[in-house]
Amino acid sequence: MNTATDPFYKRLSLNLLSIALILLLLYLAQGILVPFFIAVLLASLLLPIVHFLQSLKFSNLLSISITVVLAVLLTLTVIYFLSWQIVGFFDDWPVIKERFGEVTNSIKTWVRAHFNITIRKQDQYIKDTTANWRSSAGDVLG
Repeated sequence: MNTATDPFYKRLSLNLLSIALILLLLYLAQGILVPFFIAVLLASLLLPIVHFLQSLKFSNLLSISITVVLAVLLTLTVIYFLSWQIVGFFDDWPVIKERFGEVTNSIKTWVRAHFNITIRKQDQYIKDTTANWRSSAGDVLG
């Protein structure tokens, strides 16, 4: 195949086909590639700690073990605090729901006072808008 004498459209189509095949391969292999790249990222982040411990005359096995244990402890600590916050949020959910209702009623009253739109009309408008939004959400995202 002599690429110097090939016409432009042939070279362009081969390049586009190659890019499409590479993207298809990446899409199909994402179940393997995503964990692999996360592992590479984690290893790259932990490598300086391993080198630091090795410079303190720890053995390779001990410095790697200490680093992995610290990484696992840090991950578990973050997961613990996040779950604690989520549980706290759901414990406060009734209060949040009640406060949201109060704010909504306050806004409806303000709209009625300033724009002469009854609360019934506001509720109907909100219901219609929500229904339209739900039916056209796929189009908007597309």
